[in-house]
Amino acid sequence: LMCGTPTIDVAEWEASTQHIGAGFTADSPLARWFWSAVRSMTPAEHGSLLHFCTGSARVPATGFANLMGFNGGLHQFTLQRVAGAGLPKAHTCFNTLDLPGGYASEAQLLERLRYAMNNAGGFDEGAVAE
Repeated sequence: LMCGTPTIDVAEWEASTQHIGAGFTADSPLARWFWSAVRSMTPAEHGSLLHFCTGSARVPATGFANLMGFNGGLHQFTLQRVAGAGLPKAHTCFNTLDLPGGYASEAQLLERLRYAMNNAGGFDEGAVAE
């Protein structure tokens, strides 16, 4: 039995997001590109992106405001601006997406985001402490 809502309300997701990085806010061009790119995705891609970022393809039944982190506590979805123009990187334990700030366009951001979420390898068991 899967818990959580099967459809993703992108507007709720965006409204429940915090932004980290020097001068990075919800009104920054990078953030606006990101959410525009997400809105252009299919519902299946929304689930894939959420899974890439949080480890779950479903939103908690009580909404994005109640995302859980690795320790079982609430942990808000976070976009973190990072240097460079490489692939976005997810920290599922913290519901955080590292979003490179060096993209030349929204199209480039979308292409890199799709590549990252569709080619994620998951956890490397060799990296887990014994």
